Amino acid sequence: MKVFDLTHVTHNDMPVYAEPNRPDIKKIAIIEENGYQETLISVFSHNGTHMDSPKHMYTKGESLDTLDIENFVGQAYVLELEQGSKNIELEYLKKYEDEIKSSEFIIFKSGWSKFWDKKQYYVGYPTLTEEAAHYIADSNIKGIGIDMLSVDRYDTLSFEVHHILFEKGKIIIENLTNLEAVPERFLFIAAPFKYNDADGAPVRAIAIVE
Repeated sequence: MKVFDLTHVTHNDMPVYAEPNRPDIKKIAIIEENGYQETLISVFSHNGTHMDSPKHMYTKGESLDTLDIENFVGQAYVLELEQGSKNIELEYLKKYEDEIKSSEFIIFKSGWSKFWDKKQYYVGYPTLTEEAAHYIADSNIKGIGIDMLSVDRYDTLSFEVHHILFEKGKIIIENLTNLEAVPERFLFIAAPFKYNDADGAPVRAIAIVE
């Protein structure tokens, strides 16, 4: 068995969706002065590698803390996008109809994580078309994962893809990394930080390969 970490390291200067929403991580005790080390961690619920719940955009949507723990574990299939793709089209997804039907998570591998910590990470990444989002939403999967900033375009005002997926109770994991290290199929685990009324939360995303 091999275990792969699909999670970015959280730090104060990492990419964030909205500039004010930046982590603030600082040492409040150090061994040299206090005899122990302790860190104060202040992060937004959608910083770094994280999970979105339907509660993110629906008042009556389920929050992460109310979802059964089984929703965060399942067999994943990786769909590798062609380099330079701007949209994830319905026609492309239909080519993998059998793989989608037999999976619990679909992970979209664009290679965009190579731009992490660069300005390019924020713009130009491929996103699902509305037709493709409806196709995914109507499937039996638990959720999708992406190695990009968002499932919606960087300049969206409507967040239509989020809404389409949330309406059918799907969860979304954004900002995955290290997908080049894993095969097409693996056991995917993304365990979110548990807090009350959770609209989203950082996760430690891992792939287990037998």
